[in-house]
Amino acid sequence: MSTQKNLLSVMESHRGEKHIIVLHEYPDPEAIASGYAHKIISNSFDIKIDIIYTGTVSHPQNKALICSLDCNLIPYESGFSIPIGFLSGVITRKNSIR
Repeated sequence: MSTQKNLLSVMESHRGEKHIIVLHEYPDPEAIASGYAHKIISNSFDIKIDIIYTGTVSHPQNKALICSLDCNLIPYESGFSIPIGFLSGVITRKNSIR
């Protein structure tokens, strides 16, 4: 099965679910854009997406990117709990998982 057909099959099998996309700590533009792209693709399969991150979004250009994409990022807090059907991680830099 081709990669594209495999992706379509996986996404279709999760139609209508709620998923969380987890960005790495202190998300950079690559992580923000990758998470947002994943959300757009998921939306076409009626998959509800929340994007969460740890750390802070401190650089003005990263804040501007989030604003221009109208991308609602949710900061992770201790005790965070949302019932989900699937979890997806976005890692765009080396050694960003602790």
